[in-house]
Amino acid sequence: MATRLTPQLLRRIVLEEKAKIERETKMTKMGKMMPVDEADKAYEVDADGYAKTVTHAKKHGPAGKHLSEMSTLNDIEADLRRKLRSLAEHKLALKKKIVESL
Repeated sequence: MATRLTPQLLRRIVLEEKAKIERETKMTKMGKMMPVDEADKAYEVDADGYAKTVTHAKKHGPAGKHLSEMSTLNDIEADLRRKLRSLAEHKLALKKKIVESL
């Protein structure tokens, strides 16, 4: 006779599997799970040295020029979107006034 799958039995099975997986894997600094043997081989590097390369590229080189231009264009785009939203609201208010006057 087969046993029924009750909530308690299912909970116990899930907890056993979770414990088994935790024994076999190891949590990395970034929160990813990986097998224990791979986790021992891998090494992690702090990103503080890489952050300087982006700021350096902004100041020097052709990439810096492009990044600066892109930033300027993004600012202009945001300003234009703000103006467009204002115009749309004004247009809607005028339509309402026209309809009320009829």
